Formats: sequence, structure tokens, C-alpha cells
Amino acid sequence: MKRVVIGIGNPNVPKDSAGWIVAEEAAKVCGVDKVLLSTTSFEILDVLLEYDYAVIVDTVVGEDDILVFDLEELGNAEVTLKTTHSLDLLTTLKIGLELFDDIAQAKIVLIGVKDLNGEMDDDFKKSLREASRVVITLLSAKNLYPCQSNSHSAMMKGPL
Repeated sequence: MKRVVIGIGNPNVPKDSAGWIVAEEAAKVCGVDKVLLSTTSFEILDVLLEYDYAVIVDTVVGEDDILVFDLEELGNAEVTLKTTHSLDLLTTLKIGLELFDDIAQAKIVLIGVKDLNGEMDDDFKKSLREASRVVITLLSAKNLYPCQSNSHSAMMKGPL
């Protein structure tokens, strides 16, 4: 099974670089491929078509938790994100689900941040460590398949 961790963000903005930081760490620990993107454009769909399983990591503004959900759950979800990207991640992924039957199974991990201003404080660094733990767990062999959910909620708050 081909696995990848996809980090999304801007390496020049400390708090927005969280997706890249977590993806780098998880890829190193788990020995999986890593792709770093600066945008949530359709380029992410090209990556998802090359793999069987992916974990996507990005920063979301206005939240203070780590949010985790399955790509499959986006089909019926009415969810949008406040991000720094022109087309938000969830909208891009929903389009991909509608267009492609062979898109990778994926988990989405969003690291909440109240705002993107300033340097990374201790609380945010703690969130990065927790997000890394979550992503490494999701990439481990026992968690390769999305969890079964009877809920229509697309997001689970807090650590797994």
C-alpha cells in the first residue's frame, strides 16, 4: 500500500507552516512519502490519485483544537474552512471525490490556530507535538483504513 503524508502551508509564516512541520516529522518517523504544498489547489488531487492512503495536514484559523476526519465523510458534509488559501481544502477535496472514483483513502488533520500572527508560542508548539502524534498514529499499520462512523458529523474534536 502506497502511503503519503501531505503537508499544506506557508513556510514563511510560522503558524501557517504547521502542516509542513508535522508532515516532515511523520514522514521521517513512519518511513512514508511526503509532499509539501503551499496551496490547496487541484494539485492535491493529483497527489491523492497516486497513493492508496494519505494523511493531509493543514492549519485552520479560528479553531483551538486538532480536528480529524475522513475524506469519505466530506461527500455529504456542509463544511467550509477559513483558511489562507483561495479555494479551501475541503472544497477541493469534495470536488475530487465527485470527479474521481480511485482517489486515495485519506484522513484530514487540521491544526487549529486563533490567528496566524506572531511567532509560535508554547501552546502552539504543544499542538504541533500532539498533531504529530495523531498523524503518526494514523499512518501506522493498524490504522490504515478510515474509521467507520454512523455520525453525519465530519469532524472529531480533540486527540484520538
